[in-house]
Amino acid sequence: MKDKIETGMEEISGVIFSMIPVEHLVINSIDRLGEYLLVYVPFLRFDDYQTVVELDENEKELLAILLSNREFMETLNNLEYCTLFIRRKSVDKDVEQNIFDVERACDFLSISQYRYDKKEWSMGKPGAIGPYLIMFDVNIMTGRIEVSYKEKHLFNEIPGIGLEVSYAPLSRDKNFYPIIFMNRNDEVYMTCRYYITKACRTFAIPSLQSTFSELFATLEGIGMIGCQQFANFTKENKRIMAVISDNQNEYEANLDTFCFYSEVLRTLVLHQGHSLLEFMDRKSAFRLLTDIFWKIITFAREIIDTGICDFNSINAYIEGKMDSFLDHNSTVSTSFLLKNEEKRVDGDRDIFVFPIDDLSITDYVKLGKVLIIPEGFLNECRQDVNKYLGLEEYFVDRILVDDMIEQNNDVAFVLLKGEYQMNQFDTTLDSWQYIDDICGEIQNMLVPLFVQKDAMKNRNNCFGAVGVYNGIRSGFIYNSAYDEIVPICGRVYSLINSTEMPFLLGDRNIDTEIVDIVCSGKREDEVAIGCKSVLITLGKAMREDDLTYMIMDMFDAVDKTYPCEYNMEPKWKWIASFVMDSRSEYDKYHDRLKLVGKLYRTPMYHYGKNANDLFPKEEDIYALFNEMKGYLMKCVKKVYTTGITSWSALKVHRNSLMNP
Repeated sequence: MKDKIETGMEEISGVIFSMIPVEHLVINSIDRLGEYLLVYVPFLRFDDYQTVVELDENEKELLAILLSNREFMETLNNLEYCTLFIRRKSVDKDVEQNIFDVERACDFLSISQYRYDKKEWSMGKPGAIGPYLIMFDVNIMTGRIEVSYKEKHLFNEIPGIGLEVSYAPLSRDKNFYPIIFMNRNDEVYMTCRYYITKACRTFAIPSLQSTFSELFATLEGIGMIGCQQFANFTKENKRIMAVISDNQNEYEANLDTFCFYSEVLRTLVLHQGHSLLEFMDRKSAFRLLTDIFWKIITFAREIIDTGICDFNSINAYIEGKMDSFLDHNSTVSTSFLLKNEEKRVDGDRDIFVFPIDDLSITDYVKLGKVLIIPEGFLNECRQDVNKYLGLEEYFVDRILVDDMIEQNNDVAFVLLKGEYQMNQFDTTLDSWQYIDDICGEIQNMLVPLFVQKDAMKNRNNCFGAVGVYNGIRSGFIYNSAYDEIVPICGRVYSLINSTEMPFLLGDRNIDTEIVDIVCSGKREDEVAIGCKSVLITLGKAMREDDLTYMIMDMFDAVDKTYPCEYNMEPKWKWIASFVMDSRSEYDKYHDRLKLVGKLYRTPMYHYGKNANDLFPKEEDIYALFNEMKGYLMKCVKKVYTTGITSWSALKVHRNSLMNP
């Protein structure tokens, strides 16, 4: 459903303010965040507030209008934990750009308030009220408050009960507030701001594994700012540590730590398919993630503070910082890697059962170790034992209990074979995070359902987050050793996927090649893991509710097609060589991919442009996305089917394609 109200306010003289609500955000006084005035909704409902910032006459009049408008107050009646982001209306910015600007402003709150071990401290998506994306306009002269935009929308899952900001004014922070709201648009500043936003987004990723992957991709990207040639991890780490270190001892300590992170942990996790929790407990993992995050943010701050505006000069600055330290070669040892075997799901003793909303299928579907059953399936199995023939490995006959049948009557289920490896079944934060990780991995395994050759990106029919039902992450575990079913209850989710229609699988055949790559587990070599990573990133892009982030995620998938190179030019060549059916087609594909990079990737990554800045129509954005998705899927399938297990050997194979 779409309901846009044309107010014609631009024609009326007087100041017009735009208001975007952000739920699950508590501000204890009226404050400012960059160009936004922040007003906590209960202040308006009870006409009781204090302000720590000076208001101009238009803003005072704005508050008077808000307080006196009964109809508007009725609209806000159920928003007990909501803050309005208010600024003067800009007629040249559409809804996507306005939402993007609020999210960019909220980077400061992420830096100053968020923690990886407290995912529940998460504010809602800007503009989201229930299943709608909403914006308001207020005309100071007429006193009118209008809904300027209201549209049914897809929202990604955000774990949390809310964020309370207790200190004020926000601008008293001198470390990061100035750089977040600096009035600059040069290539150095905009690139750093892009990577700051990318790092801040990792706080909303439920999966620990995906968080680690995204942080490292961000670290790699910002570490190469201004560098025109490929640099290995050692040089990249030296660039970052030289900028943020004050002395030789600090430089060497930072370098030793991050060489271990990049050359050992990153290889084990991203290229060899291990879980981060095989090597450390959760508290250590959270400290690691926090360390990577702060290195990214601190490096960005130091680069911005130089005042340098062009890539060539910033590269010279970084090289000069490196030259100021004595060369240090870190010796990376893996001998102290301790296996932490407790927190995985390997095994087949248990069955994890989670609800999945808005997924409509006519029969069960198997994707590797995952089984998806439609609504009402368990009730049918109770009536007819033949219904679950062939599914004995999932112990369907042992989970036909009233509670599970009742929930399955309303929602589809996903079942995963594994082994619950926490010490006990409980509701501690550690258990919640463990359950989030499992659900995140299952979510990745569902990529074959919608990343198909002919599948179109559509925000209006998408299934929900695994395990999130009625705003709570919950499920069941069947322990076959004790023949018992244990209900599990995870964290509250402040925002979940909300779509116009459920995702309908129907009788569409699922691409078995994609299933093999993503779900089968037949191969664990670095090439297979790289192919899987590309498809999962594409799937993430297809579920993204923001068009700008959707395109950025798609370009992130491009980066992962050949992780041995940082510069984009070799990657365009790499993709073209596997997309072509004959050598004569190479130039056509290579030229097209280079043009896509020049027209869209460069402006978005290096100049902070939004998707709507670059495309005249929304359908043009989808057209480019689907074109690139086709190239990436063809490339990944051809790479995977070679059976080659190392990037070095694959490079030799690629050379043979180019020189038949």
